[in-house]
Amino acid sequence: MLPGFVLIPTGIGLAVPAMTTAVLASLEKSWGGTASGVLNTARQVGGAIGVALFGAFLGSGQREIGSGLRASTLVAALLLMAGAGLAW
Repeated sequence: MLPGFVLIPTGIGLAVPAMTTAVLASLEKSWGGTASGVLNTARQVGGAIGVALFGAFLGSGQREIGSGLRASTLVAALLLMAGAGLAW
C-alpha cells in the first residue's frame, strides 16, 4: 500500500496547479476570485465525500480493511475516469 500512498500526493501536486491554470485561463480576469473559490470548494467537497464513502465502505460489516479500500479505490478510479472524459 505504501507505493500507492506515495503516488497519491504526487498526483495531487501535479493535478491541482494544472486544474487551477485551466480554470483561470478560461475566464475573464474579473472572475478569477470567484473561479478560484468555486474550484477550491469543489476540491474540498470531493475530499469530504471521499472520506465519507471510505468510512461507509469500511463500516458496511466487512471485517478486513482491504475490501473497503479496494471498493473506495474502485469508486475513485471510476470517478476520475468520468472526470477525465468530461474534461476531454
